[in-house]
Amino acid sequence: MSATKQIRNPVHVYIDDSNLYIGGQKLYDSWDYDISKLRNLITRKIGRLNRAALLNFYGAHLDPNLQLDDLYEKDEIHSIFYCPRNGQGVEKQADTQLTADMTRCVSRSHPIKAPCVFVVVSGDGDMVPAVREAADSGLRVHVWAWQHSLSPWFGDLQRQAAYGELVTIHLLDEYLYDLLW
Repeated sequence: MSATKQIRNPVHVYIDDSNLYIGGQKLYDSWDYDISKLRNLITRKIGRLNRAALLNFYGAHLDPNLQLDDLYEKDEIHSIFYCPRNGQGVEKQADTQLTADMTRCVSRSHPIKAPCVFVVVSGDGDMVPAVREAADSGLRVHVWAWQHSLSPWFGDLQRQAAYGELVTIHLLDEYLYDLLW
């Protein structure tokens, strides 16, 4: 996305592609998701349908991806992080990079001057520190995850009085077929 393009009150969406993709395939063998349907579902369900969504993708199998290429050409992708793999072919650095990027964005946001919303598409417990940082800053965070991969730490965080109003959990399971590509 163009660095000069200023967007007021965006929805910052951080997607752990492997978590989303593998989790969906555990429920339906040939499952693959449509990025535009995912974006529209998220913005509709959180009441931000008419807001710009800055999509950030993290994963090892993002290239080649015709959907990403098409959305990138339309300036609808904010960033893509192609994760390296270790000697055993296991994806590395996705969670760490996503958390670092989200935390950096949170530090530049303000709940009153720049009231944006954060979305994390991953149930991985490694995302909890970034979600907590956003909530500590007074920013709303929506966590979207498969029920089987949702860390109980998100529920613990949501039940704390300081975070209950700011952290919302959404389960992707009920939208499995709606997101098909």
